Amino acid sequence: MNVLMVGDIVGPDAVGCLVERLPGLRRDRDVDLVIANAENCAVSGPVPWTGFGMTVELVERLLAGGVDVITSGNYGVDGHEAEAVHAYPRVLRPLNLPDDVPRKGVLILEAGGETTTVVNLGSKTAVMPRALSLYESLLAAGREGNVIVDLHGDSAWEKMEFATAVDGRVAAVLGTHTHEPTMNLHVLPGGTALVVDVGMTGPTGSPGGFPLTHFSAEMRGEDPGALPPFELSSDPTTLGAVLVRIEGGKTLHIERDFDPEAVRQMKARAGRDISMGGPELAAQAIKAGLVDEWHLFVTPIVVGGGKRSLPDDVRVKLELLDERRFEGAVVHLHYRTRT
Repeated sequence: MNVLMVGDIVGPDAVGCLVERLPGLRRDRDVDLVIANAENCAVSGPVPWTGFGMTVELVERLLAGGVDVITSGNYGVDGHEAEAVHAYPRVLRPLNLPDDVPRKGVLILEAGGETTTVVNLGSKTAVMPRALSLYESLLAAGREGNVIVDLHGDSAWEKMEFATAVDGRVAAVLGTHTHEPTMNLHVLPGGTALVVDVGMTGPTGSPGGFPLTHFSAEMRGEDPGALPPFELSSDPTTLGAVLVRIEGGKTLHIERDFDPEAVRQMKARAGRDISMGGPELAAQAIKAGLVDEWHLFVTPIVVGGGKRSLPDDVRVKLELLDERRFEGAVVHLHYRTRT
């Protein structure tokens, strides 16, 4: 089965963008299950640390638009519509909160003809100081079939340690909360996929999707309450997501969903070079026809395996601009795409 995990949705416009794109993504990527963390989809207050949440209207748009399961985190119980939002069976909040906090952190459903369990966990590092043990909470949860965990937390090491501890017991540990996508995508020896943070589905232009003025004022010892209410950035929306291929409760492959149109918009307004690296991200940019110049380093080492450096089924004409040789017989080749 193919699972699309969408990172923190920031603002109502991001909801609209995702709903618009989901039918095509489900069709083109043969997606069986869509999970989206939507705790930031509504602005509910003047300061960011209490100013996010979810509304019934936005949740209904997501569910009607193709999202199968909605997860959350520290903002999961914020906003004046929180109780109504969590009456929806497919809206989750972190499982590992104390008994006096209403919660529904596990959902078992059928997707792609397979039984799948979605578990929503939250870390103390994500402004949830009363959160209980991640590991023990997962073990105590009812789980069937393919198990997918949205781990909402700040600490990269905690997410890596947790994924290693549950390797082979769950199909994927997919991190959320920071809004900043991490580059490395892992499949651990036992078949558990790990991404430390899926990233943000929200407006570009500011870290996290909005100016961090209130946070910086607090860091300087100033009163953030004296500032005007925060507003989301108005730049184009980016889609932060990963696609996970699962079979028999284990991950076979994980990759980032690539948004060619967002990159085109970024190129149009950047006014400078944009660099991409890595065999997966660069390959998708090549396939989308977005690469203008190429920098290849040829190293005379036989590695015997690994990921392909260039994508299959793509033919591009290149013009050699420069060639440099270094010690150890390493060669740098600089090409330009010929149109």
